[in-house]
Amino acid sequence: FGEGANVFDHEVLVKKSVALGMPEERVRDVLSGDAFADFVRADEAQAQMIGITGVPFTVIDHKYAIPGAATVDQYFGVLSQPPDEA
Repeated sequence: FGEGANVFDHEVLVKKSVALGMPEERVRDVLSGDAFADFVRADEAQAQMIGITGVPFTVIDHKYAIPGAATVDQYFGVLSQPPDEA
């Protein structure tokens, strides 16, 4: 989004992905297929279950939620929480 690129255009995604070192054929296969459809549906179901109704919304470690646009300090606050003791 920062570059004004149309992230819904497959050719833009292919170009960006290849620039990052991903194999072009694999990128095209993923974009034209449904290999990750189950993961997307699971994410959608989880979002609905916990009441997410808009974006951006970040969930970290299935425990912390940051709704809306967040500052670096907000992310740092969540990421610097001590781990749970088992």
